[in-house]
Amino acid sequence: WAETSGDHLPFADATFDFIFSAETFKHFPARELVARYFAEIARVLRPGGAAKLELRTGAEVYRSRWFHGVTLLPDEAQTLAEQAGLRVLDTKVVNPKSLWLWVEK
Repeated sequence: WAETSGDHLPFADATFDFIFSAETFKHFPARELVARYFAEIARVLRPGGAAKLELRTGAEVYRSRWFHGVTLLPDEAQTLAEQAGLRVLDTKVVNPKSLWLWVEK
């Protein structure tokens, strides 16, 4: 367990076999931040390692009284993951606001 900003994890390259994130990405205000976190996930995953990530999806940025977050369509999430050096294994929209992304390094 480590509490960190996430865009620079305090772990060596190729440390983890699996990374899981639920709800976190749904609060990111910009695609650029998602891209930086994807790159950091790619850095700390071992070759063949996988990640399961929950993202916000839908037609527009979600805003509420307490937070807002960027939305990504499945193809947009795939592009960001691939640009970070990750291979997309699957995407699944589970409700109007939640997209699960499975990736591998």
